[in-house]
Amino acid sequence: MKEKSEIKMLQAKWLYDNTEPMTIQIFKLNYDFYYDQDEGYNDENEVPNLNENGEQFVILNNCPNFLDMKSFPIFAGFTVEEAKSKAEEILNRKLNWN
Repeated sequence: MKEKSEIKMLQAKWLYDNTEPMTIQIFKLNYDFYYDQDEGYNDENEVPNLNENGEQFVILNNCPNFLDMKSFPIFAGFTVEEAKSKAEEILNRKLNWN
């Protein structure tokens, strides 16, 4: 079994309610976060939700380090571009990523 990794790919700043500064981050995981949470409880035909490279992208708010997350990540796609689009759709705004 390979070691799990969580790599921050991008982040962007935005204002919650146009007043409270927030940062949204995109992380690349080499495992399916939710599949692994249910380990031992998955349906027999259930498989991890990963791209052809064995990765998925998730988004978190105000979480510079994935392991310090205070809420569950949101599955955002199989590529960085899909994740950026999902984040902008959720926040209903265009973001400046870095």
